Amino acid sequence: KIPKKEAWQVGIKLTDELLKNYKSKHDGKYPDKLAFVIWGTETIRHEGILESQILYLLGVRPIWNEWGKVTGIQIIPRDKLGRPRIDIVVSSAAEEMFGQLTQYIDQAVQMVKVLNEDDNRVRKHTRELTEKLVQKGWDPDKAEQYASVRIFDEPPGRYDLNVSRITSASGTWDDDSVIAEDYFRHMSYGYGNGLWGEPMEDVYKEVLSGTDMVLHSRSTNLYGTLDNDDFFMYAGGLVAAVRKLDGKSPELNVINIMNPAKPEMTSIDRMMGMEMRSRYWNPEWIEGMKNEGYEGANKMSEFVENMWGWQVTVPETITATHWEQTFEVYVQDKYGKDLKEFFDNTNPWAQQSITARMLEADRKQYWKAPEEMKNVLSKTYAMSVIEKGVACCEHTCNNPA
Repeated sequence: KIPKKEAWQVGIKLTDELLKNYKSKHDGKYPDKLAFVIWGTETIRHEGILESQILYLLGVRPIWNEWGKVTGIQIIPRDKLGRPRIDIVVSSAAEEMFGQLTQYIDQAVQMVKVLNEDDNRVRKHTRELTEKLVQKGWDPDKAEQYASVRIFDEPPGRYDLNVSRITSASGTWDDDSVIAEDYFRHMSYGYGNGLWGEPMEDVYKEVLSGTDMVLHSRSTNLYGTLDNDDFFMYAGGLVAAVRKLDGKSPELNVINIMNPAKPEMTSIDRMMGMEMRSRYWNPEWIEGMKNEGYEGANKMSEFVENMWGWQVTVPETITATHWEQTFEVYVQDKYGKDLKEFFDNTNPWAQQSITARMLEADRKQYWKAPEEMKNVLSKTYAMSVIEKGVACCEHTCNNPA
């Protein structure tokens, strides 16, 4: 049943909007390659909008029977498409929940790679990589098979990406390239073109290199970009991986369907900014968390830890202003919410975690904290440790530096 016909129409609209915006920022050029993060829970909610975008970028459309069930896919002729076929990479595919849909995406890639069109990015990239692998000594048939894979994920039955644990243990690394290395190690299993969960890290790096933009979807306001670590682990980890390959971060955009009446493409900066203002810097949200006591304090420190995750994986998303405003709200208590008393009485270790993470962001030179702020953070942290005992989270007593 996925993608639904209605989801297909929304996917076309959002893709046209995406390409128009990209061209306006890049001298009228189309992107070469876009990378997508698919989550099964998101697919259930939006009923295939993101998958519709993938198919439409390739220049392929679903075929529905009279009951609205997808029975196959077909090529959209180049003259009707009116633009080049854009190459795609799927990194996190929900292949165990939506195996048939994953196979349709693969089938679309295999159909498009043989179309002899001058501006066909899929054909161009597949032929270039096949030739490169043959020059390395690969058998030509195997080289072409592997070069045609565009869907990657963790191995079947495994969900153990370590990006979050590595970012938290910031005292154990000096170079954030460890994030990309872990991402490659876990997410480089290929699905499609006769392969299903095949380890192929070197090929994955070649396929991923040259990605112009990373896309993920958000179809509920229950979850945002900062309330858990999954978003920065998968989308941020993917950006970090591309940066490791190409020396710069690709753009990161969110397929924003939180308001079903107004679907739109939203930049990660805008998405995160809306979330900061409506939740984490909002005195009403803080009051709500105070009412939850110990766990409410935990949610305050979790948000700061997830902000740190974005800082490491996609440094462009977190600026000095984010850290300074968070300092003003949670350390200086700009809204007069008696936060010191709240933390002291319910969960002082949450405040320790917040102040220690800010000091760590400064120590590792992601944020140059003004001297006055650094002094307040140091004193607040030290006095809390003396009075309440040390929290012993990843970035406190596990971090001698």
